[in-house]
Amino acid sequence: MRGQRTVIIGGGTAGCILAARIARQGSPVHLLEKGMRPSAFSSSSVKMPMHRTLLRNENPKNEGPSNLSTVHSTVPQKGCGSRRLPYRVGNILGGRSAASGELSFIRPALEELTGWFPRISSLGDCERVFEAFGAESHRRDEDIPCIAYEEERFLSPFTAAFMRSSTAEDFETSSAGHLDRSSKGIACVPKKRIHPQTASVISTYSEYLVPTENHKFFGQLLHVQCNTTVNSIEFNDNNAVKSVVYTDSENCTHHLPCDRAILCAGALETPRILLASGIGSPQWLDLFGVQCKIPLSEVGKNLYDQAELQLPFPTMNSMSSTSMFHPVVRMLIELEWSLLGRGWGGNSFEGPRIYGNSSEGDAAEHFPDYGMFLRPYILPQGKNIQHGFTLDVRLLRPRSRGELVFQHSEDKKGQVEVKVDPNYFANRSDVSTLTRAAKSAQALCSQKPLRDMQKCPPEIDSSSESISKHAVGCGEFGGTCALGTVLNSALQVENTRNCYVCDASAIPHPISAGLSSTVMLMAHSLADHLSGE
Repeated sequence: MRGQRTVIIGGGTAGCILAARIARQGSPVHLLEKGMRPSAFSSSSVKMPMHRTLLRNENPKNEGPSNLSTVHSTVPQKGCGSRRLPYRVGNILGGRSAASGELSFIRPALEELTGWFPRISSLGDCERVFEAFGAESHRRDEDIPCIAYEEERFLSPFTAAFMRSSTAEDFETSSAGHLDRSSKGIACVPKKRIHPQTASVISTYSEYLVPTENHKFFGQLLHVQCNTTVNSIEFNDNNAVKSVVYTDSENCTHHLPCDRAILCAGALETPRILLASGIGSPQWLDLFGVQCKIPLSEVGKNLYDQAELQLPFPTMNSMSSTSMFHPVVRMLIELEWSLLGRGWGGNSFEGPRIYGNSSEGDAAEHFPDYGMFLRPYILPQGKNIQHGFTLDVRLLRPRSRGELVFQHSEDKKGQVEVKVDPNYFANRSDVSTLTRAAKSAQALCSQKPLRDMQKCPPEIDSSSESISKHAVGCGEFGGTCALGTVLNSALQVENTRNCYVCDASAIPHPISAGLSSTVMLMAHSLADHLSGE
């Protein structure tokens, strides 16, 4: 591996990890990122975690730039009342973790991954991979599981009370289902139907996922170039990677020679680059006049995304961190919200995560198929302030599959444009799962301590029709270059030499723990594999 020139396309989670690992092993690396450098703004002005800011279609408070992400819409979704559902694509080196001071990941259980990626078992366990998240970089309150936070962050009394109560006998388990406490987190699931690792939370700082700024090889072995657009990968007659073609910020096209290319551009962008390189369905390639180098009809297929239903619960008092302040300070914060429509403490991200499985009896799977995320909020209502919390009920393992639709770009001649069709709720079992999860959330909130905190219990229609009408996408796309159809067991594009994919597009089916931590494991596994070549 030493001495081979590697081009990494995409500087998100996997791209930054691979860039650091490969450079440390003594090989030159050129990292091409579409977005900007995180040093272009003050991280203190960005709310964390960043993805909530992105999904709410808001700019970070104060000086945060508006181009941290770009907003797009899916094609009309038949399963969601023909709505076009918005999603956002990150636009910054290091991805979401670079845009926030801290980001929590849900630790996956290796047993959930080894079925489709046996190579990952060589990592041993998550602890070795996540050793960078040690005691010096984050702290954990062992008495309140599932929470990781910085030293200067605090748990609101509301959150602490809920965390303790939801794992004790205070809940009436007859309506909410069995509540099981493990050392790794909280579960609201049928008894013994959840893997404890799935509910464990780790915390990281951006310095790890953006190693390029302070890396000792920076400017020597590791070269980073932002504001670029990768057009294609060029191969020789033996289907070995020869160069990467990209356009820089001044619209100049370059051919960058390399011995190896690793695509980390994400589930939407990686298929486009492969298609432009002559790898994909002959039908699509013929439509765009691209010579078919390697026919792989599954490029852009098997698209999935988690769906979410946001259930609001108004409360009588503040549920966010503002509840800990002196009454005068709270009054000033609420005044800011009433006058400006925004302010400090609008969202709190310290709430618990609850995982469950909607199946009944022996049909219940070992891993959860839904999650509930509790988030306190503040909303302006005229001259008044409405406090409350939301339970975001998320479908973790959807069975519906969509695809990417390629067409000629209307703005840029000669380029391919990607339309996203996740095909939400095409498999009606997804609606049933989310419906049962919503009913479980309602039952949970009708009991102490949450019941006594609410201003008035909301009337929530948990029918399948209402679920389809109000559900939104999470933008956690994956599967479009799946391992087993487009990639081999080493994450290498079939019938190529030294062309790899390491991002969410490689994951063939949804992971209950989420994609980010899984991609981190894949990146370390691929780095181990490449070091042994």
